[in-house]
Formats: sequence, C-alpha cells, structure tokens
Amino acid sequence: MTNGGNTNAQDIARRFTARGQTAGFVYQVRYALLVLARLARTDPGASLTIERLDDIEVSGSAGSDARFQAKHHQDSATLTDRSPDFWKTMRVWAEQVRVDEALPDSTLFILITTAIASPGSAASLLRETGRNVSEAERRLDKIVIERPSDTNKEGYAAWHALSKPIRARLLAAIRIIDGSEHNVDITAALEHELHWAARDKALRELVVRHIEGWWNNRLAYHLQHQEDRITVDELDERIHAFAETLRPDSLPIPSGIEDITATLSGDEEGRKLVRQLRLLNYGDSVILRALTDFYKAETLIAEAMRERLYFLNDLKNYHNLLHDEWLQRFVLLKDDLKSISDEDAIIIAGRRLYSEIMALAIPIRQNRKEPYIMRGTYHALADVPRVGWHPNYMDHIS
Repeated sequence: MTNGGNTNAQDIARRFTARGQTAGFVYQVRYALLVLARLARTDPGASLTIERLDDIEVSGSAGSDARFQAKHHQDSATLTDRSPDFWKTMRVWAEQVRVDEALPDSTLFILITTAIASPGSAASLLRETGRNVSEAERRLDKIVIERPSDTNKEGYAAWHALSKPIRARLLAAIRIIDGSEHNVDITAALEHELHWAARDKALRELVVRHIEGWWNNRLAYHLQHQEDRITVDELDERIHAFAETLRPDSLPIPSGIEDITATLSGDEEGRKLVRQLRLLNYGDSVILRALTDFYKAETLIAEAMRERLYFLNDLKNYHNLLHDEWLQRFVLLKDDLKSISDEDAIIIAGRRLYSEIMALAIPIRQNRKEPYIMRGTYHALADVPRVGWHPNYMDHIS
C-alpha cells in the first residue's frame, strides 16, 4: 500500500513537472512573438532566434543585441537572491561571458519572469529603474561565499569563476523584467501592440489569432533550421497583408483554403449542382473543378460570417446580384430556343451559358476578386436550385 502511494505521488510530480516545462516553452515562444511585435516600433531592421544561444536572442539593426531568458510560473512566485531561476540564468550568462569577455559591451542580458523580485534583492536592484549594480554585486558575492546550495551550486561556481571586473560588466548589462505577462496575458499584450492593425477590438482579436497561427508554422520551420532568423519585416508584412483583408471592401482568405480539393462520391453525385452539370454531359474533371470552387467559396464565406466580417444580408445581396446576371442571359437563351426541340442543340446552348457565366468577374467585395468565390457561389445557387444551365433544368432537377 505504501509503495503504491509513493508511486502515485511520483507520477503526479512527474506530470506537474512536464506540465510546467510545457507551459514554460509555450511562454518562451509566445513571448518571442511579443518581443518581435515590440521591435517593430523601436528597431524595424531587427531579427531574432529561439533556442540557440539563449531562450530568445535578438540582433539589432545597429549592432545592439539582446539575449533573453524567459521564466514562467503557473502561480504567484517571488524572485529572491537564492531563487533557482535567478542562478540558472546567471550560470548561462556567466558561461557565455567567460567564452567572450567583450559580450557585455554590446549585448543586453534580459531576464523576463512572471515572478516578482523581492524588495532589496539583487534582482530588484537590476531592474531598468532603481538600479544599484554595485550593491547587487555585493549581495551576490556574499551569497556565493556564505550560503552554499546544492540546487544553485553550478550557478554559484559560474559566477565565482568570473573576475571581479567581468562580474561588474556583466551586471551592468543585465536587466530584470519581473512581474511580466503570464501566458494568458500575452494575447492582450499583442492586441495592444497591434492596435494600429484594425479599427476595433473584435478585428484586433482576429489579427492576433491569425498572426499566432502564422507564428506557430513559422516556428516549426525555424526550430528545424539552425541558420534561420525571424525578422521584424516578416511579421510586419504579414500583419499589413492580413489587415488589408479586414477592410470593408475585402475579406480574409482562411488558412489552408488553397488545399481544398473535392472528390466524387455517391453523396456528391446526388447534389443538384452536380446533377445540373450532368444534364449538359460534362465529365468528372469539370464537375470536380465545380465542387472544389463550391467548397472553397463556402469555406471563405462561412469563416467571414463566423468572424462577423460578412453578414446574411451581404450574402443575400451578392446572391441577388449573381442571380440577376444569370437571369439576363437565361431569358435570352430560352427565347432563342423556343422553337428548337433538338436535345443536342439545347445542350450546346446550355454549355455556352455555363461558360459565359463562369467567365464573369463579379467580386464578392471590391478587393476580394478570386474567381473561385464567384464561381463557387454560382454553384451554391445551382444547388438550391436558384440558377441553372440546361434551358429546361427545372423539369429535370425538380
């Protein structure tokens, strides 16, 4: 019974450790996006890497570099002179400076943490404001000498291995940013940074969701390619391009829509839009193209309506516009064929109508002109069926 209890406790401890590590990595990569967004205001030529020399490493356009350590805590935490977070970070930086003693002259070392530095601690004395580097150095030296710690011993050793002048220069380059945003707060911080990208809060939320989706894909590539750097320009271009789609005369293109490809099945053959094309003796390749356009258009419109960028009345007006253009041609077609009963001639006329309609250019919005949107929406109308291609389509479809 006792052994089972110990095993359960160990399993729980491992799960909590793994959860904390996952939350820490998520925090690191999301904070890197926030850093990149903030650099857009201060250094548009900058770039960064993740998980290379440090958690986050920034190369400034004017040679002003920065290395970040990011520490996330699920609950409230305090950063003291003996906190493992502090000494793990000091070990990383001290070892880097031992390799390159000139590093503190050109690089800022920044500890981002959700913990709060305790008053009077060395960490509190290394904030951007209220700095006292000499007192911070005195406190750290005293701790290393007087308070041995198994947990922090490697950090103590790395600090002690530096000469006194190098310690002072390293501390002068360190900035502690405590009480930083938690994982759940980074979205709001991004919305604040990107306030310029959209006209209201709902649209800014949409911009941030889009950018975070792009960021995840960008990271997958970055973490597999050692020489890759992510630039501010990349982020800026992505934001501007997506913001353009949120204008009243445009709509965003959902991610992955270009990968939509239809297949033919029994269910698809039963669709009225497919049956309409079969009436004109079109083969599978034409029908697959039509179904693909249909699903792409339906996906784009559904996503825009879900995000409240396009409304039912907008869709009704667009349907009416397309229907009017079709009807103008359809009534002329019917009149031309009123004395013709030959089915082959009727099918040829229907094919001509279909080709003319598919060649139209009627955008859903002024700056959203992808042809598949109009074509797919016509197929949606044919599926009702509110429009048709065969002159006698209603007799066959109904």
